[in-house]
Amino acid sequence: MARVYMVPVKAGRLLGIVALLLGVSFASIGVIPFTGRAGALSSMPMLGRILFIAIGLIGALAGYFRARYGPMMKKALDWFKVGLTVEGDKLVLPRPFRLKPGRLEALLERETRSGRTYYESELSIIEEEKPEITKDFLEPNDFPGNESVLVNVGWSYARVGVDPVTIGPTKPIVERVNLPCYIIREEGYKTPVYEACIALLRKPALPVALKRSTLEVAEGRDMARASLEASNGSIRGRLDFYKGPESKSRGARLEITGEYRGVSYTARIAELREPGSLDFTWPKWPVMEEPVYIIVSDVEACSPSRILKPLGITGPVILGEIWKSIENPRIRLVLDRAMARDIVDEEELIVIPEPARMGTSQEGPRS
Repeated sequence: MARVYMVPVKAGRLLGIVALLLGVSFASIGVIPFTGRAGALSSMPMLGRILFIAIGLIGALAGYFRARYGPMMKKALDWFKVGLTVEGDKLVLPRPFRLKPGRLEALLERETRSGRTYYESELSIIEEEKPEITKDFLEPNDFPGNESVLVNVGWSYARVGVDPVTIGPTKPIVERVNLPCYIIREEGYKTPVYEACIALLRKPALPVALKRSTLEVAEGRDMARASLEASNGSIRGRLDFYKGPESKSRGARLEITGEYRGVSYTARIAELREPGSLDFTWPKWPVMEEPVYIIVSDVEACSPSRILKPLGITGPVILGEIWKSIENPRIRLVLDRAMARDIVDEEELIVIPEPARMGTSQEGPRS
């Protein structure tokens, strides 16, 4: 049976009012020098006055919209959730709704400014060039397109000389979720500044194949071996680790590596710190095969983890369409050595083109 999850919406009226007042204050600082009664502010250069006014107006408008439309969106979505029911994999809506096909994208970006590191969340609801429909229920087959999930994966800068205009090496994407959705085109759910949508999350494909079924590393009497199989959207297998007396080995680990938009990613999928054996399956996907309908609005920024963590998806996960954009994907077995170079055996992963899921149901309201 399908599940329904609504990303919590904070009304933000108080926050909006505070932002409005701060914006008016900033704008006033820029306006005062023009009145001739500026006192100490009279020496402010023209550019400074314009900046204060511009920043103030932008802040005031953002605060006004948040205070005006944030509570409206929260009230509408609270009513919407109460009226939803689930019949098998079908999501039954409270009444017929006008819906526009689109994509939901959530990003977590890392930015470095003045030597400090900041993490910024961004959520976008993007319309597609497809006709609007009116329905009072949705099924998984109604959602065309595939999913992309990249969460909780270790990363570092990968390449020097990345084009800062198209990629921006100081602002890499460290998490990304892209899902098919339907944008709700009804009053209260679509305001001048905010939108709400119903997205669908199914377990995305792992479109890779292995060139070798065994990886093995050894140094002296220390040895690690990984037996691998890729099937049913997962990589599964067994990791074995042995070490002799006076060993310098601290353990063995199995990793997926690759590059995406100039950033190097590493997903650790199995690890042993003591001699022994470990059976593993990657990725761990608690949602399994049941679809999840996710209701979300862009009232506030929302990171991929905020959407997925309540569903039990914590990663590391690299699944779906994003594999088409990952460069140099590899799987590697590492013998971790103390005060010595690690011993590595690695192999390229073959990315298999994934056919797009097609939306097939275009029915109108039920009779």
